[in-house]
Amino acid sequence: MTGAHFRGAIWIAVFLLIFPAGSQAADVDMREGEWETSVEMTMTGGPMSMPPMTSSFRQCITKEDLVPSSEKDKECRTTRLKVTGNKVAWHVICGNSEGDGEITYKGASYKGTVRMKTVEGGESVATLMKLSGRHLGPCAAGSREAASKEREKYKAMAEEAKAQGEKKKAEQAAINKKTEEFIRKNPVPAEEPGACVQKGFESSAECDEKAGKLNFEPGEYELTIEKASRVGTTCTPVEVKKKTLCLILANPVPPDLLDGRKVREVRRGKDRITWKDDSGPRPLVGGIVYRGSAFEGVATESGGAGKGSDFLQIRKVTGRRIGDGDCVSGSGDGRDYTSRKRTEESVGERAKDAIRNPVKGIRNLFGF
Repeated sequence: MTGAHFRGAIWIAVFLLIFPAGSQAADVDMREGEWETSVEMTMTGGPMSMPPMTSSFRQCITKEDLVPSSEKDKECRTTRLKVTGNKVAWHVICGNSEGDGEITYKGASYKGTVRMKTVEGGESVATLMKLSGRHLGPCAAGSREAASKEREKYKAMAEEAKAQGEKKKAEQAAINKKTEEFIRKNPVPAEEPGACVQKGFESSAECDEKAGKLNFEPGEYELTIEKASRVGTTCTPVEVKKKTLCLILANPVPPDLLDGRKVREVRRGKDRITWKDDSGPRPLVGGIVYRGSAFEGVATESGGAGKGSDFLQIRKVTGRRIGDGDCVSGSGDGRDYTSRKRTEESVGERAKDAIRNPVKGIRNLFGF
C-alpha cells in the first residue's frame, strides 16, 4: 500500500462529521453522556492490503448528535441521514472518498460499521471500520454546550459549502454554454473543391496552375486567437489574446493553428488550405480561408481522455493585414526577400556612413 493510500484511510477514520439528527432521534434507545468508541479498521485493494488497525476516542454523544466522531473537518459532509428505531444510517463524502455508515444503539452500548471507497492515482481502496461504543457516564461539565456550539459551527460551514458549490455549478454551466456555442459556430473549414494536394504550405507551381495563386497578401498581420477545450461534459472558458505576426507566402499559416505540428501534406485551393495530421497523440484537423488581406482559420484536436471521456480542443485565429511592417515577404519561388522598405533604409544608412567616414563607408557598402 502506498503512503498516500495509508494517509487517506487514516483520514477517513478520523473525519466522520457530526450532524443534527432531528426529531427522529427522540425515541432512540441510547444513554446520553460520555461515550468511548473503539474502531477496528482494515483496508483492501491497491498494491497490497494491510492488517487491522485499532484506535479509540471519547466524546459526548446526545440524541441531537448520534453519529460518533473524533476530529472534524470541513471537507467532510454527511448526507441521507436515516433513523429507524435504534438504527442510525448515513452517507459520508470526504474529498475523493465516500461511503456509508450504520450503527445500532442498545442502551449503554452500540455496534456498527462504516464502509468507504477511495480512488487515488487510478487505484481503488476499500476501507472497513467496525465501530463499538460503550457509555461511560455523564458528559463532562460544559461538553454538551461545547458540542452544541461545534454542531452549529459545522452546520454553518456546511451551508456555506453548499452555497459555494451551487455558485460554482452555475458558473460552470455558464462556461459550458458559452464554450459549446463557440464550438458550434466555428467548424473547421471544409476542403475547397478542386484543391491541389501538396507537401507543406509553401506555394508550388503545380498547385498554382491547377488551383490558382493563393488569395493571400504577405505582410504584418494583427491576429485574434481564441482557444477553448472540453473534457467529457466540462468545458474551459474561451481564452482570447491578440498579437502581431509576419506571414509570408512560404508559410502563410499562423503557428497558433498548428500547435507545434509539422504538417506534411495539405490540400490547397485558391482561397483555402486544409489539413489533417495524425503525428501527435490526438489527430489535428484544420483549415484556413483567405480573403486577400484577411483570413480566418480553425483547428481542432480530439481523442480519448481516459475513463470513457472524450477530449476536444478548438483554436480559432482571425487575422487582418496592417501593413508591410518589418517583415520578410515571399516571392513565391521558395526564396525570401527583405522588404523593399527595410532594404532602402539599410542602403540609406550605409550611404550616410560613407559620407561621414569614406573609408569605413566604402568597406560597409562592399561588405569588407
